[in-house]
Amino acid sequence: MKEINYEVNVDYNIFKDLFWAQNKKYLKRAGWGVIILFGFFTISFIFMSVYEPTTKNIIYTLLLVIITAYGIAFVTNPNVALLTRTGYIKKWFKLHGNNTDAIPKNLKTSYQIHLDNLGFTETIGNNYMVKIPWFALHETPIKTTNGIFFAFDDGKNSSLLYNSLGINFAFREDLPGEVLFIPASVLSTNPNLVNEIQNIIKQQRQQFRSSSNSSIENIKQWMSNK
Repeated sequence: MKEINYEVNVDYNIFKDLFWAQNKKYLKRAGWGVIILFGFFTISFIFMSVYEPTTKNIIYTLLLVIITAYGIAFVTNPNVALLTRTGYIKKWFKLHGNNTDAIPKNLKTSYQIHLDNLGFTETIGNNYMVKIPWFALHETPIKTTNGIFFAFDDGKNSSLLYNSLGINFAFREDLPGEVLFIPASVLSTNPNLVNEIQNIIKQQRQQFRSSSNSSIENIKQWMSNK
């Protein structure tokens, strides 16, 4: 794979795509979990409020309807989760070079990305370098009108059952792994890039399964060189 350098320009709309690429599986599963868990009680309390319209029953019914509607919103549009995450959005943009205190919809930033045989490197705010090896990404790219995203492979953190075993699983901390964004302009000049990345992700994972000490050491050295 040849080395490629490019600049990423991210506004709020592209950030929503990035957030969706990383979190959509978990949020959709969480949404279905809420629908299944609270849907039955919602229907039951609706009938109860019709036949016994007490203040208590009506209040419970409204609360259950709101919770179930929130679950439906997670399934149909995972970005609804961003409505309550203004602090997280500003923190992400600040980490990636934007130190302004603008409202989320007005935030913009840019950073540099370098691709090579071992992984990708992001140079973000204060010239801090983040290095992610290829095996840490999902093989399946996520296509949007702005380009392609390769999500960070968060393993069990995308499992609804795994998270539900903990406390406040629905409000877990957002994962630190970086999502690789390849803008449409970069793809137009490198038409085989997506296939190359998919192949190299598979190759690195096979190398690690075979316990290749040389491959592991190469990646360790690559990640320590900043």
